[in-house]
This record gives sequence, structure tokens and C-alpha cells, in this order.
Amino acid sequence: MADKTAPRCQLRLEWIHGYRGHQCRNNLYYTAGKEIVYFVAGVGVVYNTREHTQKFYLGHNDDIISLALHPDKTQVATGQVGKDPYICVWDSYALTTVSILRDVHTHGVACLAFDADGQRLASVGLDAKNTVCVWDWKKGRVLATATGHSDRIFDISWDPFLQHRLVSCGVKHIKFWALCGNALTPKRGIFGKTGDLQTILCLATAKDEVTYSGALNGDIYVWKGLNLTRTIQAAHGAGIFSMHSCEEGFATGGRDGCVRLWDVDFKPITKIDLREAEQGYKGLSIRSVCWRADRILAGTQDSEIFEVMVRDRDKPMLIMQGHSEGELWALDLHPKQPLAVTGSDDRSVRLWSLSEHTLIARCNMEEAVRSVSFNNDGSQLALGMKDGSFTVLRVRDMTEVVHIKDRKEVIHELKFSPDGSYLAVGSNDGFVDTYAVAQRYKKVGECNKSTCFITHLDWSVDSRFLQTNDGAGERFFYRMPSKNNNSFIIHEKVFGLYSESRKSDSVFPFTDSYADSNSGESDSDLSDVPELDSDIEQEAQINYERQVYKEDLPQLKKKLAGSLKRQKAPDEGLRLQFVHGYRGCDCRNNLFYTQAGEVVYHVAAVAVVYNRQQHTQRFYIGHDDDILSLAVHPLKDYVATGQVGRDPAIHVWDTQTLKCLSLLKGQHQRGVCALEFTADGKSLVSVGIDEDHSLVIWDWKKGEKLAKSRGHKDKIFVVKGNPFRMDKLLTVGMKHIKFWLHTGGGLTFKRGIFGNLGKHETMMSACYGRSEDLVFSGATTGDLLMVCCDLKGFVTGGKDGVVELWDDVFERCLKTYAIKRAALSPSSKGQAAQLGHMEGEVWGLAAHPLLPICATVSDDKTLRIWELSANHRMVAVRKLKRGGRCCAFSPDGKALAVGLNDGSFLVVNADTLEDMKQMRKDIIKLLVCVCINAGKLLQVNTGAKEQLFFEAPRGRRQTISSSEFEKMEWATWTSVLGPTCEGIWPTLSFVNTSSLTKDRKLLATGDDFGFVKLFSFPCKGQFAKFKKYVAHSANVTNVRWSNDDAMLLSVGGADSALMIWAREGIGPRESKAVDSEESDDDAEEDGGYDSDVAREKSMDYTTKIYAVSIRQMTGVKPHQQQKEILVDERPPVSRAAPLPDKLVKNNITKKKKMVEELSLDHVFGYRGFDCRNNLHYLNDGADIIFHTAAAAVIQNLSAGTQSFYLEHTDDILCLTVNQHPKYLNIIATGQIGLVPSIHVWDAMSKQTLSVLRCSHAKGIGYVNFSATGKLLLSVGVDPEHTITVWRWQEGSRVCSKGGHTDRIFVVEFRPDSDTQFVSVGIKHIKFWTLVGGSLLYKKGVIGAVEDGRMQTMLSVAFGANNLTFTGAINGDVYHFLVRVVAKAHTGPVFTMYTTLRDGLIVTGGKERPTKEGGAVKLWDQEMKRCRAFQLETGLPVETVRSVCRGKGKILVGTKDGEIIEVGEKNAASNTMINGHTQGRIWGLATHPSKDVFISASDDGTIRIWDLADKKLLNKVSLGHPAKCTAYSPNGEMVSIGMENGEFIVLLVNSLTVWGKKRDRSVAIQDIRFSSDNRLLAVGSVECAVDFYDLTLGPSLNRIGYCKDIPGFVIQLDFSADSKYIEVSTGSYKRQVHEVPSGKIVTEQALIDRITWATWTSVLGDEVLGIWPRNAEKADVNCACVSHAGLNVVTGDDFGLVKLFDFPCSEKFAKHKRYFGHSAHVTNIRFSYDDKYVISVGGNDCSVFVWTCI
Repeated sequence: MADKTAPRCQLRLEWIHGYRGHQCRNNLYYTAGKEIVYFVAGVGVVYNTREHTQKFYLGHNDDIISLALHPDKTQVATGQVGKDPYICVWDSYALTTVSILRDVHTHGVACLAFDADGQRLASVGLDAKNTVCVWDWKKGRVLATATGHSDRIFDISWDPFLQHRLVSCGVKHIKFWALCGNALTPKRGIFGKTGDLQTILCLATAKDEVTYSGALNGDIYVWKGLNLTRTIQAAHGAGIFSMHSCEEGFATGGRDGCVRLWDVDFKPITKIDLREAEQGYKGLSIRSVCWRADRILAGTQDSEIFEVMVRDRDKPMLIMQGHSEGELWALDLHPKQPLAVTGSDDRSVRLWSLSEHTLIARCNMEEAVRSVSFNNDGSQLALGMKDGSFTVLRVRDMTEVVHIKDRKEVIHELKFSPDGSYLAVGSNDGFVDTYAVAQRYKKVGECNKSTCFITHLDWSVDSRFLQTNDGAGERFFYRMPSKNNNSFIIHEKVFGLYSESRKSDSVFPFTDSYADSNSGESDSDLSDVPELDSDIEQEAQINYERQVYKEDLPQLKKKLAGSLKRQKAPDEGLRLQFVHGYRGCDCRNNLFYTQAGEVVYHVAAVAVVYNRQQHTQRFYIGHDDDILSLAVHPLKDYVATGQVGRDPAIHVWDTQTLKCLSLLKGQHQRGVCALEFTADGKSLVSVGIDEDHSLVIWDWKKGEKLAKSRGHKDKIFVVKGNPFRMDKLLTVGMKHIKFWLHTGGGLTFKRGIFGNLGKHETMMSACYGRSEDLVFSGATTGDLLMVCCDLKGFVTGGKDGVVELWDDVFERCLKTYAIKRAALSPSSKGQAAQLGHMEGEVWGLAAHPLLPICATVSDDKTLRIWELSANHRMVAVRKLKRGGRCCAFSPDGKALAVGLNDGSFLVVNADTLEDMKQMRKDIIKLLVCVCINAGKLLQVNTGAKEQLFFEAPRGRRQTISSSEFEKMEWATWTSVLGPTCEGIWPTLSFVNTSSLTKDRKLLATGDDFGFVKLFSFPCKGQFAKFKKYVAHSANVTNVRWSNDDAMLLSVGGADSALMIWAREGIGPRESKAVDSEESDDDAEEDGGYDSDVAREKSMDYTTKIYAVSIRQMTGVKPHQQQKEILVDERPPVSRAAPLPDKLVKNNITKKKKMVEELSLDHVFGYRGFDCRNNLHYLNDGADIIFHTAAAAVIQNLSAGTQSFYLEHTDDILCLTVNQHPKYLNIIATGQIGLVPSIHVWDAMSKQTLSVLRCSHAKGIGYVNFSATGKLLLSVGVDPEHTITVWRWQEGSRVCSKGGHTDRIFVVEFRPDSDTQFVSVGIKHIKFWTLVGGSLLYKKGVIGAVEDGRMQTMLSVAFGANNLTFTGAINGDVYHFLVRVVAKAHTGPVFTMYTTLRDGLIVTGGKERPTKEGGAVKLWDQEMKRCRAFQLETGLPVETVRSVCRGKGKILVGTKDGEIIEVGEKNAASNTMINGHTQGRIWGLATHPSKDVFISASDDGTIRIWDLADKKLLNKVSLGHPAKCTAYSPNGEMVSIGMENGEFIVLLVNSLTVWGKKRDRSVAIQDIRFSSDNRLLAVGSVECAVDFYDLTLGPSLNRIGYCKDIPGFVIQLDFSADSKYIEVSTGSYKRQVHEVPSGKIVTEQALIDRITWATWTSVLGDEVLGIWPRNAEKADVNCACVSHAGLNVVTGDDFGLVKLFDFPCSEKFAKHKRYFGHSAHVTNIRFSYDDKYVISVGGNDCSVFVWTCI
């Protein structure tokens, strides 16, 4: 048989002709060493022009399309295309990979840019969203990503002077980005009137936020900030593709073939036209320019590189050429000289010198060239064309000899015969034509047997035979014509060369062998492979897939069936005491000594720390599935273990405390098969069992992935870190050994080359030697198997059962120990520390009836007897002929029966294990479980889940009714079926086994998920409650109680382990955080009820984007209505009187002044109805901070002034203050939104420090800083209620995990910890620990504390010594682990505050003020004593939502939106903030002559406010929701319209009722006094306006009404003479009616002449411009024209307040917009002197006061 090894010689890349100019730009630069760096195909090229040499970077596996040069001009970043494209950062001098960045982009990486100091790299993807990503490239970590644009992005650049600013440009857009935290926020450039909106192709940034950009039409656009300030017209004749900035200025290159240089202020210096150069040509187009000192580089579309010296700018030199766009197929070598010829789709034929690396000649053809061939002496050259013709040229001068076209399809192959007499031409038609050269290429024959296109032709040496290959994979031989012209076929042979059918011009199907080593050994697996060892064969094929992973269980738990109450779980529990077994069948290097001399190893899902001296075991049981790998930390007693799972976890834990230090997830699938710490212990390397056996490096303390790469296609057995270099490691596995280097976010590898010394073997183990470069590895053939490094030398262990000690260079073997199972007597030196069954499943288990021993029998053909007492050892073992499935002791314990796999069974003596009897019976496998009644009845369960009864010993089948059945006494019970064990069956898994204690109280079961569960017996009804314990892997095959019921024995199927559990009784230690997972809580154990909590639980936070109109309007919006021009509307003649003013100008004396700007001055309101703990003292109690709507408010207590943080785009839901002195006044606020963000900002400067974009859909419900202030915790209001931990300064997410299915109200860090926090919510309390990059939790259980039920918990506080207090919905405070403070409040405890100074705790809740009680109480540290405060605000305060304690004062926020300060000594309350309570504020009116305004709300109150002193003057409760309000023009009366159709008139001075009336039964929408104070107009939802005469006294008689109104009324305004009223309606129509007759006025000329007293209508031509373009979704709700008549302000459903000029009759008028309110602004008014604007919000219950500037 032929030798199948790879050849011994190798290839090295020496030269590349070409440069990628097409579809790429800005990809050509000078390096620091004055070399040129660029790319072509998948290679980065560094070209030294002086020495004419090239170096190559080969780290990519697909085409490179983008390149960026680091500011140090040595490092280069390149990005490629592909399914999972990656970015390589490499050193252009050493050509080594510095970093690999992957896993963000798809399709390809279109642009790259380094920032000014080279720390960060920005990249843009080719995906549909054109994702923009910012990397910390040295660490390979993503800092931020964002959707780039809906269309292609062509260039991106960092601002060199502002390090958080980037600019990107592309198809019809330019965007300016701000990077803050992990958020990239774009603002679009405003083209305005300065230039056309068009595609921007390239850009360069300069100082002072100036950006220069090149546009498609050849202009240069200059931007300052976001605005286009000027354009440089016709800088180029066509699109500007490239712009380069350097110290000297800027260089631009365009499609017109010109390079232009500009100085630093962008004034032109010079222009170089490459089309005019001697090598120039028409159509030359520049794609890339680079200017450095006196040299300029230009790369063209056609793959040439020009270099221009500034001194000789008219003599550009062509320094690199290549074929341009299109495919390159044709290649042939000159028969005598070192020349090559190529022909391409760019229609050129080029002749290259192989020795000089230069282009010698070039000839342009008419057609695309697809094949070339020299004749035998190299004098002629034949070219095959794409159109089916071929041409022959003389090589001397490239002149044509002949041109022949016989075929229509492309000619892909042609060859001259060796004697030069024939030319064979193969075309895609499937024919090969032969032409006689001497007869001027006359056609002399054709070969026509091929059914498919011709791919190859070859002549025999004597030119008599021709061989062809075609696309169908056939090979034919033809004899060439001698004299007679008929060619005929002599032989045909079909080979399976390749089965892919090639289309006419596709490239060959090359395999993508993923070898980065420069030699790329072929992966031919056949190269002399030794036979695989059976063990390894088996191990390589083990499949770790699971049908159902444990991670999936919570999702799979169906809603529980049946209305039966679930049976209670047992009170007793289990504790793992001892495990027999060690996982050796498919794991290696998983047995270590700790520093303390204990042995650590793993079996099933348990990691065991075994103390040899005391023969005791301690267990780490954090895993929930099989552990596959284990590694020990080099310096400390830490161990890392990896498990099976859909998203398998790696736990790093401490062997002394058995506490988890870090949990790493999210990178592997199926399982983790190898682990290794680096020598410094800082990083951990893991290998997965996914398809690619991916290799991941972790910073395990932080839980971050440092790098990831594909490992190998076959299984990797071992990974080892280099003891001397932290960034090097090696992996060995099936037929390979690879040496890896960690580079940034990726890894690069070189294959180990076996060379002549060893064959390609499957490597099983490896170890580094003394120096960095020595590596020893063991192979399966027994050369070495397991290697373990010691200080003095090496220890190896292999399948021959021998352990050997070697010296430190593997020269000689020092000592051997043979380990045989027979030799394990106590006399020998080695001791069998741990024994267990080997491979195969263990099914049989029996406990001795009298002694503490048990028997197991397994598929490994052994029967073993174990001692259960303190010795925990194997007493006896016996080999069986075949595997066994079950065993049982006789009642007296003398005999032991064993059932075997083939259906026979034997009975042995229990002491000596010798045979007593052997018989043949049916297969025993069928009988899953057997129970024996007092000797007479036999109960049998079968695999079909039947429960049958037989009479013993004859075996007659009996039927027994269930009532009889329950009365019977059974001697043993191992049945899993029947009414008494109905409750043990879960929804999905199969219960394999059960065992009942002798006292018939506890039933233990084992199932296919590896759970051991305890139930109370009998367990009737479905889904009984249980306690479950995880230790076994997939299935538990048998469980049995020991002779005295003190221990439970369980054996695992796949893990062959025998585990011994101790039974623990009931004790007082029950109220604790538990390890055993309790079964789920369910609805009947209700967590209590409270209306406030219920409302908050069901609250749905919709974002503004989905804000619907707050009023149900119908009809066509004003800006979409068509206006019809009437014929008789001639322009008025000049004689006619001029039109009067639209509006009465009050304040005639004052100068009319325009309002230019609004600034927020004060906010009345506080969000208390659904938020908590959102109110804090700042600066030692000088200021307070709170939030309402989308504004965070800081109020100075002494001055009463407010300042605001207004960067949020939607309602703020939570607020917290950093308590650490290092981060003084740092605030975090979280908002509602689709992708909501958390802003971290400085309360004094209002500067945003970090923006964290979250995965919490809908909104962020709570935020909290850790003790050191570095971490931030957030919880979402999304369905999973995800909890996320952030490093807020870096903007990076540490980890995230679903918190609970129901609403979580509070998550708080312990005040002394950065890793521990508590979350509370609806029937939920969890204690969380942050370990590395993961969260672990323990559920809080309220057990033996008197009548403690699982309540809905609302608040949390902390005491000394790890105490945790939680406030519950029923008013109790649970004090974890000790006792309950019963009824701390009578209603829910909404808030608790721990004072860090003195440890006192403040609670706030729902409680009516009494002598002893109050809604706020101050407690001591143990919460034993308290003092209550009664809050007085005129009305008793019942519900407190937020408390905060300062120096001697307590700050209280109420549900009703008030903020009160209480003195601790005198208990005096002082109200700081007032606001309306929950409900929308609709009514708003300003006093005609004073700085006073009135607001009316759905909360049933009207409130009168003072604008100057910013305080509440008065509040009147009306008993019904109020909808509108108005002052009379003389300021003496105020009227209020209500939701029930009633309206009230009050006297302003005394606030007494002057009159009230109810003529309508629906809501009153607007109410107005006429300007002469005589009439009152009332507009309602019933499409009517009623007029009442006030002069007739308080009886309020109706004297008229308007009808024919086309929709409900929204706004009313009287004319100045009180004769007319304008009515705006819900159908977007505005009408004018006469007063008081109500007749409609239709004459437009008359309407135009009316002067109005006020204007609050949102409709009408004069205010058409206030309707925005996006008003399809939502409406403009309110408007008000200033008293000077020059401005109009509006409020809309997007929460914006806008300022326009008045009148504004052009559509989409220019305006200024102001944020602050949340979704709806319901009403807005100017104050009487136009100094203030007041706006009121819908759902945010807030009143905003703006100052007019």
C-alpha cells in the first residue's frame, strides 16, 4: 500500500503581486519603519520598498477588508469577512498576533479605527444593523456596542482631543457618537440648508469638534459639533474615497484620480493628478491615500500602489501592481526562463519575473482571459477567452498570430503538445478541439466524450495521447490524430475526484482546514495510525448530551395539576456522609493533594476532599450534574471543577471552607472536559466538549472571559499551562498536540510537528520540563500515559498498572511501583485510599437486615460488600461471570441472592460470598421493584408502570382493591407505584427506586435526574412536596435504608458511586438559608394581600415610544387636513380696514417681548406611589434628592431652590446614592424603556459619569451601590426580574441572572460587603453571593419560627453580625435566623433604612397615626424597641414609601407624593414637597393679576400654589375627580368642572362655595369665564357647551347652549368682547359660536376679524405648525399663547414641552423642545406676566414651573 504520510518538504510564501483596492478604502499606510502595510486576499503585507522585500501576516482565514494603523505606527488591526469574522491586532515588525477580537460582528468587519492614545479600537460590522463596537483591544473585551445605522457605514474615526467622542459616516448620514459607560449614544449630523443630504464616504477629525468629511459629489463638508458649517465645493471632480490626516495637514483622494493636499486649516496646498502621470490611464480611481512628511502613497481601484515624492510630484512611481477586480484563473510558467504569465477577468495578460518579483509586460485584450499556455519553446502564448474564442500571441512583442472562435462557452483549459505541433483547447461545452500549429491553427480533430465542462488537459510526453478531466469527475484518454483525422477514445475511467458540480467559473472547492500554523500539516487521519486503545476509543466516543438538562427543569415544571392540596414535605433531612467511588473511566489528572495533605477528587456530581488520617470525607455539592474535570490552584487550596450541562458551569472553590469563590458560565456547551490554572494562579483555562472543543481562558476571580478559540475537531484530553510564561499553553488529544499563545481576546496556535522522531499518535498527557521549551507528552501506545510534575522529577502512570518515577529530563527511570488489585494488602507501601465500582451501571443494592453493611452488584461483574460504620471500607469483593442487576439479603442476613443480566441468579453465603445455589430463570430485568407482604403476597411493578399482586409461593395473580391494599402490612416497601406513592412522580422524569423506613414515615426515592428525594409516607395526591438532594449524576438506580434507618444508601447508574447519607432529625436550626432545594411554593400559601402592593405588582410600565394618545380623538389630524380655497376669497383691497389682532394684548404698558428660552425652575411632585427608597439626604443634610417623572431633583433645604438632572428619556423608577466617601454625591437612577438605561451621575455638577444600557426589558425597578461603591446592582421589571451586577465606572456587566418569577421590590448589598446582597419581593427572599462572574443564591426559609409563613416581602435592612431584617406585607418584620418582630406596623412595611453611623433602623409603612403608632418608627439595632412618629401635614399620613435618616432628622416620602422632614427630638414635621397624588392632573389656571396658579386633578383635590415662594398655599378636597378649572378675569372667582358632570364656583378669598350645578352626567372638559365676568361657559364630553349667567346669582341658570358640535369639547376660548366663543373638539375641528345663542358662525371673513381674549386651542390655522411629523402616534394635548401674543407653548403625548413663535401657520414650524415630564403633558399655561410657564403631567402627577428667558 502506498505511503500515506505527508511529504517532508514545505512551502513558504515569498511574494504577493497585488493590493486590494476594490470595495475597500483607507487601507494603505506607512509604518514606523518606513515600510508600507496593506492587505490583499486574506494576507496582511508589510512591503519594504528600499530592499524590495515583503513580510506576511497570516492570522486570518478569510478575505481581509479593513485595516487600521495604531498611533505607534507599528501595530496594525485588520478585520475580515466570514460567518464569524474576527479582528486581529498584530505587530508589523515581528508579525506576531497581539490580540484577537471575536464574537460580536457577523458577515464581516467593514471599518476599524484606533483612538488617539491607542487603547481602544472601534469597529463596524457588515450585518444588517451595521453594529458599531468599541473594544479594549489589549484585553479583548467589548466596552460598548450599538446599532450603527440602517444603511452601510463607510468610515469611522475617533476625535483626537475628546476621548469619548467618535464620528461615523455612510449612506446619506453622518453620526456623532458619545461613549459613556457601556452606552454609545448617536446624534445625527444636521445638514440644514448648508449642503445637500448625501452619502458621506470618508472623514477626518480635528480639534474643537471640527470634522471634515468627503462626500459622493466631490465636495468636502465641514462640521462643527453636530452642524454642517461650510462646504468646500468641487474639491474633487467625483466622490472622495479617502481622507488621511497627519501632522502636516490632510490628504484626500477621489474617484477623479487626483490626490489633493490641504493644510491644517483645510486650505489647499497642491493637487496631484495621477491620470496625467506616465503610468496613469483614463478611469484611474483612488481608494486610499497616506501622507507622511515628504511622501504620499495612493492605492487605486485597479490594485496599484503609487508613491509620490512631494519634490517630484509630477513623477509618481508605480511600486506595486496586480490584477484588479474579477476572477483570476489563467496561469502558466515559461518553459525555459523564470517567468510566469497570468490572465484575468480584468482583460489583461501580464508577464511576471519570478526572480526579480516585477511585472515585465502587460497586454490588454478585448475579452476576459480564462486560460493561458506557452508553447514548447516559449515563443508563443495561447489565451483562452470567456466568450469561447482563443488568441495566440508572439511573446516577443505581444502581437496577435491568430484569433479563432469555434465555441460559445468559456475556454477554461488549453495546452500546446510537448513537440509543439498541436494546441488542444477545452471549453465549457464539453469538447476538446485540437489545432495543428504548422497549418496556421487549422482544426484537426475534436474529442467529444465528456458530458460536462472540461477542467484539465494533459499531453503524454510523446504528444500521442491526451488525457482530459471534466466537471462530472470523469477522466478520458484520447489518441491523437496521426495521418487520418479521426480521434477515437481508447480508454475511459471514472474516478470520484469530487462530486460537487462546478459552475462555469466557480473556484475549486478547497477545504477550509483551520490550520494557523504556517506549515499547516495536513489533517489526513490515515497517516500511519496505530490501532487505538479500547479505553481511549471508548472515551473519545462518550456522548455527554442529555435529553433534558437540569438547567431546563424550572421551565419545564408545568402548572400543577389537580385541585388537591399538595402534601407537606417531611421535616427530617439528609446529609451526605461518605461516597465510595472515583471517576476514572473517562477523566484524567483529576486526583490531587491539597497543601494540607488531603486528597481531592470527584465522583458523580460531588467533589470530595478526603482526609487519609481520619478516613473522613468533606463534600463540595455546588454542582448539579456530573463533574468531568478538576484542577488545583498552584498556590492556594482552591480547586476548580467543571461539569456536564447545556451551559456547563465551572466552580472554583476553597477546600477548607467548601465555599464557592467563583462560578464561570456562558462559554461552553455540553460539558467541560479539561481545566488548568496558569502558574501564577490568576487565570483558568477550560476546554469544552462542544463541536470545536473550544478553549477558554478566564480571569476566574472576576469571572470574565479573557480569550476564546476553537480547540480541535477531535477530543482534547489535557490542557497544560507553561510554568514560565503565563500566556503560553498546550493541548493534547486525539492525534494532535498544539502549542497555544494567548493574544488579547483570542488564541493562536502552532501544531506540534512530529517530524521523523515519532508517529502521529493520540496524545493522552503532557508536562512541561525545566526550561520553557521542553515538553513531554505521553501517547496511547503506552509510551507514557499520565504525567504529573514534581519538583525533583516526573511521575507517570499507565494502563500497565505501573507508576514510575523519572528524573527531570526523562533520561532514566528512578523507581517503579506496580499497583495490582491483589497487592493491595495493608503490608505494601501504597494504600487503596478509595475504591469503587468501575465502568457500567450499578443497579443492585441491598442493606443487611441486622448489621451495618450493604451489598452492591454492578455491570462491572463484581459483587461487593461494604461496611457502613465509621470505617467506611469495602469488606469483600467477588468476581462474577457476568454483570448483575439486583441483589437481596435473606431476612436473617445469612444468605445473599444476586440476579444476573442473563436471567440467571445465584445465592451466596453472605459472609464468605461462596455459592450456595445457582438456577436459571426468566430475565430478571423486568421486575423493577418487588415488595413482600408478611410472606404470603408478592407485589410486583413492571416497566409498563403496572402494579401487580401475586400469591406466594405458587404465583397466582391476585386483584386487590385499593381500600384493602392500604390496610395491608408489607414487610418491605420498594414499590414506586400505587395510590400511596402517587405523589412521588414528577412531571417529566422516571422514578427508578424507592425505599421506606421501618417506621413507615419517610419514603426516599431516586430518579433519572440524579435527585435523591425525601417524602412523607403515605404520599397521596399528585406532586407532593419533598426535599431533594443533588449528588449523583444522571440517574439514581437504587436507594435503601440501612438496618437501623439511620443511613440512606444510594447508588448511581452511570457514575457507579455508592453514597451514604446520614439522616438528620428536626431541630431548631430550620429557619435558615437552605441547600436542599425545596419544592416550589404555590398559590394557596398566599403571601398576604394589600391593595397598594397588588397594584404595584400588576403595574405595567409602558415606554413613551408606545405612548398612546391620552384622549380618544377621532378624525384627521390638522397637519394632514386639506384646505380648500374658496373662489370669492380675493385678497382684500388696501382700502379695507386692516385685520385686528388675533389676541388682546394685555400689559400694553410693558414692552412686548418674545420668549426665547424656557428653563426648568421648580417641580412640585415626588414619585411615591410605586417607588421606594428613592429619597436621600446629600451633603450632611443640606440638600435632598428625589425624582418625579423623568427628572431627578436636588433641593437645597435652606434656600428652597432646586436643580435638575434631565438626561433620562423616560420615567425614572429608582434612585440610589453611593454611600462610600470616595464617591461623594454619586447618584444612580434607572428608567423605564425598551432598552432602559441606568445613569450614574454627579449630583453637584450634574455630569453623567456612566450610562449602562441594560437587558432589563421594560424598565429598571431598583438600583443599589455596593459597600466600596464600585459595584452597582440593578433589578428589572421584566418577566424574569433579572438581577445584574455592574462595574459602573467601566460600564461592564459583571453578571446577570433571573431573580424570581414575580416582582422583586428591593435588592440591597450588605453595608459591609461587595459580594453579598439580599433580594425581596412577592413571596420571595433570597440571599445572593457574587462569586467571580456568577450569582449563587440560597432561599430564605421561614421554618420553626412561630407561625412564620412565606410572606410577600417589601423591604430589607441590616444589623450587626450578619443580621438581616425584612419587612413583610402583613406588617411583621422578619429577623432572619432568630425571631419575628410581630406587627411592626399594622399594614405593609414598605421601607426600611439602616443608618451606617449608629446602626439604628428606620421603618416606614402603612399605619394610621395613633398615640403609640405611626407610619414612621425608629428602632434600635436589634429592632427590639422603637419610637413612633405621627406625621402631620394637615391630613393624617397613612402610607410611607421611603425613609432616610440624617443628623437628628428623618426624611419621609409618602405615597401621596409629599416629602416631609421629621425632627427626631421634637417629632415636628415640616413639609418640603407637595404634589398631587396618583391620578392625572387635567385642570390648570393662572391668576389674572398675581403669581398664583391653581391645579385640579383626578385625585379629587384642587391645589393653589404660590409661584414666587414656590409653595403650596391651599388644598381643597372635592370628593370627585376634577377635570378643569378657570379664574374669572377679575380674579375674584374660580370655577372647577368635575368628572361626574357637576361644576362648582368658589370665591377666591375665602375658598367657600358660591354656587354649584349639575346639568350633565358626563365629565366637564373645559370651563371659562367670559371677559366681562358675566357668563360662565361649560364644555362637556356630551359635545355640548352650556352658558350660565353669573349676574343672576348663585342659582346658576342656563341661558343657552351650543349644539352641532362634531366631537367632545377639549378647549374653550371667549372673544375679547364676549360675543363669540371658539370650541376645539375631539374630532380635530375648531368652530366659532355666537354667545349666548350658540349659533354657529361659518363666515370665514367674520371669524378672521375676531380678537380673542385667550388662546388655548391646539387647532386652527394660526397654530397649524405646532403639530409634529410623528403625530400619527400621539397628539398635541394642550397649548397656550402668551399674554404678549408672540409665543405659543404646547404639551404633547411624548412628554415634551415645546416653545413656538405665534402665530405659527407653516407646517412643522421650528421650535425649541424641553424634556422633563414623562409620557403625557396634559395642560400648560403662561403666568399673568409671561414670566413663567406652568405645565402639568398626566401619569407623573407633577407640576413643572419653567422660567421664561
